Amino acid sequence: MKSQMSFKTLRSQAGVSLIIVLLLLLIITLLGLASLRGTLMEERMTASQADRSLSFQAAEQALRVAEARAATHPAFPASGSCTGGLCPPPVSTNTDRWNVPATWTGTASTVVNIGNAAETRYIIEWMRNPGRADGRWPDNADDCTVSGDVSAEAQCNDWSQRYRVSVRSVEAGRSAVILQSSLVAP
Repeated sequence: MKSQMSFKTLRSQAGVSLIIVLLLLLIITLLGLASLRGTLMEERMTASQADRSLSFQAAEQALRVAEARAATHPAFPASGSCTGGLCPPPVSTNTDRWNVPATWTGTASTVVNIGNAAETRYIIEWMRNPGRADGRWPDNADDCTVSGDVSAEAQCNDWSQRYRVSVRSVEAGRSAVILQSSLVAP
């Protein structure tokens, strides 16, 4: 016995499966696009972290180079602007040099070739003691060497120079890293 469908039943079912398949295809496409968007975002974050890490390593290496230069007591300008990465003592009423973009261009700072694409520069600021002609500071006022004289009038024999070393590593359109250290040199 053959089962026959009426013409009315066939016409009412025509296209229903096509609509269901198209809806499922749309849902799967939206899920795929959302997954792709998340993957692209993670890739950008990873690349940004790698750029920052390279900039940080370059800045850290340049910081060591600048600290070694400062420890040799180079000749600093007494006033005015920075030249060749060496800066006179900062003025308390001025904006910090490392926070001024012009400090990091031209001859105010010194370029250190680290070997990656980031541009790495440093400045060394002499933190001069205005109370002394040589600009030195006592190493430790509470525990200084006075050559056996323990009177209140005794003067410390241990004096040192102080420097603030600032380093900036940046690549165009990428993350920038600024590091600072304070250096006490005999």
